[in-house]
Formats: sequence, C-alpha cells, structure tokens
Amino acid sequence: MANADTNSSVKTGEKIITAGLFIQILFFGVFIFTPLMFHTRINKSPTSNLSQDHIPWRKHIWALYVASGFIMVRSTFRVIEYIEGMDGYLVSNEIFLYIFDAALMLCVVVISNVVHPNEINTLFKGGKITQRCLGCTPLCRDLSKYNFFMGTSQ
Repeated sequence: MANADTNSSVKTGEKIITAGLFIQILFFGVFIFTPLMFHTRINKSPTSNLSQDHIPWRKHIWALYVASGFIMVRSTFRVIEYIEGMDGYLVSNEIFLYIFDAALMLCVVVISNVVHPNEINTLFKGGKITQRCLGCTPLCRDLSKYNFFMGTSQ
C-alpha cells in the first residue's frame, strides 16, 4: 500500500490485508480446536500413560488454552482496529494498544515461560520435573533459586 499510485490500489490493498487478518483468525481458531478435540477425546478414554500424575499434560494444555485465548482476543482487536482505519477510536486512544496488544502478549510470554513446553520434553528424555519450574528458560532459572510457587526462598 505504501507504493500504491491510485485510490483503487489503496482500497484493494486494504481489502487484502483485512481478508488476511480474517484468515489468520480462522486458522488460529482451527489451531485452538485441535487440542480441544484431543483434550475431549483423551478425557473420554484416557491412556495409561496420560492418566499417570507424573506427566503434567493437563497443566500444559490449560496454559495453551489461556495463551491462545489471549492471542485470539489480540487478533480480534487488530482486525477491528484495522477496519476502523487510521481515524478510528481504537487507533486514536493509545490505552487500547497497551491493554489489547502489549498486556495480552506479556501475559502470553509469562505463561510460556512459567509453564514451559520443555518440561514435557525433559520428562520424555528421562529427566525429572522439579516443582513447577524446570529452569529451562532464563526466567525460570532465576525463579528456581526461590521456591517461587510456594512463596518461600531456598
């Protein structure tokens, strides 16, 4: 759109971007639906491995749901923001950018660091899971010096 010479080229570019944003939401919805189907089916007929308490898959799938929900809200906000245009209410009020973009993505990053997927990988490679934080990311390594989730220091 930056190189568009005519008004019709700009309008075409805007329509393509809007369609792309809706397609992104559609495909992300399919992504969210896939673990939801897995979760439903595994709860109906659990396998012996997944019914054991030492595999924390439920914690990870719920972290995925929460993070995905935040991302879906952010994506929906972006679509509405883009449809309103540069003169829209959302673009002209910066607080919405902080709430529906920065804050939501910060939550996703924190969730992904605290409930890190490498916990499952370590378990399958024969490692042991310690507390709720493995120390597999810099944030978790710092938090593992303390018994962060229990509220006490080691």
